[in-house]
Amino acid sequence: DVYYEDDVKKIRESDDFCRKMIAHVRGDMALAHKVAAYSLRWRKYVKIAEIKEEGIPKAFFEQKAIYPYNKDKLGCHVLVLQNKNYTKNMADATQVKQVFLYFLEKLYNEHGAKKVTMLLDCADAGSHVISDIDFTKFIFNVFLKRYPMGLGYVIVYDMPWLV
Repeated sequence: DVYYEDDVKKIRESDDFCRKMIAHVRGDMALAHKVAAYSLRWRKYVKIAEIKEEGIPKAFFEQKAIYPYNKDKLGCHVLVLQNKNYTKNMADATQVKQVFLYFLEKLYNEHGAKKVTMLLDCADAGSHVISDIDFTKFIFNVFLKRYPMGLGYVIVYDMPWLV
């Protein structure tokens, strides 16, 4: 199996999801098909359906490095990356990505988010803010390539001027 059955069902039954996919590639139907296939294969590859709260160490939740926080003025759900609580070596990179994907999936599937606003909170983070550029690239790649039209805004709060 290349895809999750639920993802295939979503493509077949959700006009909204298909519209987002088509809008994401500016109406190019052939490209929309390729992007959808790529996205669904990726979801299976990273085992996104198997990421459950029970499989995530409690320390991630207690640390409050990544967490959902209400909605913005436009109704987009907000996902916070609090840089002062996150450092590159705090855990295995795969685990950190799984925590991010867990919250993202939770917002889209359980809370019905249409778009997610990323709040990169750099307050009190110091100059280590850019220490994990790989994770930052991962976040943007997820929104740009895997969740069509899923990014509301990116808000960077209190970025150190040195960066």
